[in-house]
Amino acid sequence: MGKMKILVVLFLYVCSANIFSESRLISLDKDLYEEILKKRPKIFFSQSAGKLILVSLDEEILPYVSHLAHEKFKRCGGYILEDSMEEAYPLLNSFQNFDNFESKKLQDKKEVREFIEEVNTSFMKETIEKLSSFQNRYYESIHGVKSQTWVLEKWKSLAEGRSDTSVSFFEHKNFQQPSVILTIKGEQFPEEFVILGGHGDSISGWFPDENVRAPGADDNASGIATLTEVLRIFLESGKRPRQTLQFISYAAEEVGLRGSKEIATAYSRAGKNVKAVLQFDMTNFSGNRYDFVFISDYTTDSLSTYLTSLVEMYLPDYSWAYDKCGYACSDHASWYREGFPVAFPFESTFDGHNEKIHTKEDTIAVSHNSASHAAKFSKLALAFLGEFTL
Repeated sequence: MGKMKILVVLFLYVCSANIFSESRLISLDKDLYEEILKKRPKIFFSQSAGKLILVSLDEEILPYVSHLAHEKFKRCGGYILEDSMEEAYPLLNSFQNFDNFESKKLQDKKEVREFIEEVNTSFMKETIEKLSSFQNRYYESIHGVKSQTWVLEKWKSLAEGRSDTSVSFFEHKNFQQPSVILTIKGEQFPEEFVILGGHGDSISGWFPDENVRAPGADDNASGIATLTEVLRIFLESGKRPRQTLQFISYAAEEVGLRGSKEIATAYSRAGKNVKAVLQFDMTNFSGNRYDFVFISDYTTDSLSTYLTSLVEMYLPDYSWAYDKCGYACSDHASWYREGFPVAFPFESTFDGHNEKIHTKEDTIAVSHNSASHAAKFSKLALAFLGEFTL
């Protein structure tokens, strides 16, 4: 019997034996929920919440849910781990197409074009290779902590000499991997926030542990490399943003968007004025002819349109398209459900996705040992920062 068949048999046996004791509440799309039901897991209860389903099930089944979300539906996280029914149900039941981005007229700035010229693929490749060199970046492993510590120290080194910039961990309540937040204080509107983020964790297989090899070069060392290069160029320029900028390497995205959900919820409860959130999750695999694919579900239409206008103005040789990924396929969903303006530029359409993600084969070799595709996303992010925050 093959390894996959053994895993399936083991999964079905454990479910039927009913030996799990701890249940967790998650929200997910109906199509993923219906597929999970085919495996007959123990469901403690389920309830519709608008277009979504709230489900309470055994915690140890969650890695399988993540696996299924990727394998069948080409989604990354695939679900959101909820804290309680009392908090989740009202929020999800009011889910709507938020379109509250306050756009600005593009000015075709010289400084933006200078930013774009500074993007260095060699630096980005080094970042991808360094993050990929950790055994894994799993949220429950010591490697996941060490990799985030490396990100923190790297970003600190880039911010050296900037009195307006700080870097710190965001410690999470229920797991050891921290998120990393770099903050550049706004010069004119310090109480307004513009956030660029991507997840720092990686995963491989259904039930990973400390020793599993999960390089996560594309998913998502590439996104962190994209952010790091944007930081390098922006900080070296000496420019002072009008709004407060934050760059975030989220923890625990692969297991229910746990890191970004905790952060976005905290920002919402604190009443923070978040003007825009950009998500960079997988930027270095060119799966088809499009350079940018803007995810159109659970994102803000006007912000995505603003980004396409930036492509047309500053990156006219690059092509773009729209596609859908399904509920909770990355950290953008955590912010969107809190009512913040969100955009998610992705590396390819979902039918051309990188099939090596979530395996030990997700290395930079899949992207021809180059960071050239990810560099396009750094250029787009720099165009956004230059037009929107300077």
